[in-house]
Amino acid sequence: MEYKKNYRQVMERLDGLFSGQCRDQVFARMSVHSPVLERYSTYYPEGDLPYPSLEERRDFWNSFLSEQTELLDDSMPVAYMAEFDEGLYTALLGAPIRFQYLKETGRVCSMGDPILKEFSDWRSLKMDKECYWAKQYIKQLEFFKSDAQSKYGISHFIMIDGLNMLFELRGATNAYYDIMEHSEEIEEFFEFTRQINFWVQDLYFETIGLFEGGTFSNYGQWMPGRIVSESIDPFHMASPDYFEEWGRENAEKAISRYDGAALHIHHGNGRHLIHTASTIKGAKIITMSDEMFNRDKAYMHIEEIDKLRGDVPMIISIPYPLFIDLLDKGTLTSNIMYIVMNVPDVSTANRAMEKVIKYRR
Repeated sequence: MEYKKNYRQVMERLDGLFSGQCRDQVFARMSVHSPVLERYSTYYPEGDLPYPSLEERRDFWNSFLSEQTELLDDSMPVAYMAEFDEGLYTALLGAPIRFQYLKETGRVCSMGDPILKEFSDWRSLKMDKECYWAKQYIKQLEFFKSDAQSKYGISHFIMIDGLNMLFELRGATNAYYDIMEHSEEIEEFFEFTRQINFWVQDLYFETIGLFEGGTFSNYGQWMPGRIVSESIDPFHMASPDYFEEWGRENAEKAISRYDGAALHIHHGNGRHLIHTASTIKGAKIITMSDEMFNRDKAYMHIEEIDKLRGDVPMIISIPYPLFIDLLDKGTLTSNIMYIVMNVPDVSTANRAMEKVIKYRR
């Protein structure tokens, strides 16, 4: 792989992480200062954007990912086309799609406008596989597959099913009320949303395919098998019991079509769901996502998280000085992929990786 000279070593290590054979080891993605991200920090204006040109996005991903060529960490050069991370799903049902720029990652993300005045109106919705945004999704997949070739990988897309889709169509507050007031038909609605997600995900796998038997992931980097990205975000504001009643069955039905899933939990309001998420059938890894505005970070609670997650690998961000201190002391919690923040440069990252690869706990 052109943008990752040690990619085979990385894939071997990741295979060990996801197979459960390396639970005494640690893994690291080194977040090194990126001149490309700095250059692109003001590339797009704030607020709603038009759908970006594929050529602009191609140039960004090639510039950004090629910076990683000499980086010997556990990352893979993966493009995450966030233009279709959320907004695509309701756009297939006729909802307006909105794009915004995330300068911290260089991604253009999407959301949809709620279009249902009443929950019962969902029965009038039809997925249009011939609509403009369906065609743009296919066009973008084909465009990037042609460009990526042996240079970089293309990540799977997040799933927006079940309560996630209800959030998008009705808004969060209405969605919670809808479940209580229309519980007798929620499973039928959830099945409707799964079929939309299956179309999006299956098309990704049919077009992009696997790389040496695995799926590129913005979370897990490269994961053996056909792996999807399942979100349980709407349950962060609810109890584990609520998830058991309204979330688990839907998530497990969606995941069971594939070989597993990468999950993520927002640390600020979802930490109470770690154990529940770890017991979802097919869960291969759980990312603890920190909010930039919240000073309370997941790495501050690693001992608690470790007790809750069972044997499921985790992804947790950690400051570089603390990571190095714990690495040298031999006290890093294992079976975790650490996103090491603010590493000074590639040379420093590579020297640290020599210790990471030898680490055993």
